[in-house]
Amino acid sequence: MKITNYIGIHLLSFLFCLTVLGCENHSLQLLGKPAYTEEEINFINPADGVRLAGSLLIPQGEGPFPAVILVSGSGPHGRDLLIGSQRIMFILADHLARNGIASIRYDKRGCAQSGGYYEPHDIEKFTADALSAVPYLKTQKAIDPTQIGAIGLSQGGMIVPMMAVQSKEIGFIVLLAAPGLGLRGFASVSSIAIARACGFSENDVERIRELYDLMWPIYTKPDLSPSEENEAKRYLAEIAGFMDYESSALLNVNDTDGYFAFMRSRHVLGSQHHDPAEVLRNVQCPVLALTGSKDVQIPAQDHLPVIERALIDGGNPDFTVMEMNGMNHIFQKCRSGLPNEYFTRKRAMNSEVLEHITRWIMNLQDSR
Repeated sequence: MKITNYIGIHLLSFLFCLTVLGCENHSLQLLGKPAYTEEEINFINPADGVRLAGSLLIPQGEGPFPAVILVSGSGPHGRDLLIGSQRIMFILADHLARNGIASIRYDKRGCAQSGGYYEPHDIEKFTADALSAVPYLKTQKAIDPTQIGAIGLSQGGMIVPMMAVQSKEIGFIVLLAAPGLGLRGFASVSSIAIARACGFSENDVERIRELYDLMWPIYTKPDLSPSEENEAKRYLAEIAGFMDYESSALLNVNDTDGYFAFMRSRHVLGSQHHDPAEVLRNVQCPVLALTGSKDVQIPAQDHLPVIERALIDGGNPDFTVMEMNGMNHIFQKCRSGLPNEYFTRKRAMNSEVLEHITRWIMNLQDSR
């Protein structure tokens, strides 16, 4: 069975939580006039002097307000995290501000108005960038400096636990479609979930699993012989055989040398050792983790139990882990969960999810 180009992208991708950017046909999902002020801001990562540009939303009314730092998924995104016509992070920030929660969202380094250079999967730098927003928030009179948290979507869901471990000033975190498995596990379970959603036979699904298991030890070896490199490329070609020609051309899969070089790049190899569960075992602040039941990029049945077990093993005293029924990776109500639906469904960040996040944060503040 052949699959569409977008699914083909995901079947071959070892990238964490890959998303495809669409045009800026903004679907705002707003209710009336803004009940907040929005200010263009800049803050500096002191580790390397990179300037991050972003937006600060402060609710109307009497503060001080709790605040969150919004951390996007993988890819060279601006502050709004555009997927098709959906401004994912703006939708979230807008809802939070209308419900008494301030936020900062920002352009990734090297993207839009921010300085620096974008390097995929440089988790340490992304974490330092996000933490650099904390001192800025603490200078704002409208913000309660004791009530600062972080919300991460997809790859951002790997970053915000690192923020909580590295800084006691992060008082709570929300994980949205966050990976619990490391790169090897993610790559395999995501491809299998997508293949099943596409209607592949179980024999084909099992062969895809085998190919990932065969390729991974080769890709991650420090030094490869020519015969090992050729072996990995043969496995790659077999996976490509599950796709149509258009998908293979889009990914340059026929250029096996180029694809192999990418997989052996320092950014991809460097991220292979990152274990989200190990980080989560060290998180002691309150945690809310939500994943859609039809998410095929981060399948809930594979990742949420790992997140929950890590928090239990680490002795975290306050966490909630929930599977959101009928929702995909960007929390749209959907049929299959396949990524092509991101562009056909009208509403991302379903209101049920937005309201759950807001209630959880406000309940935290009330209990203090």
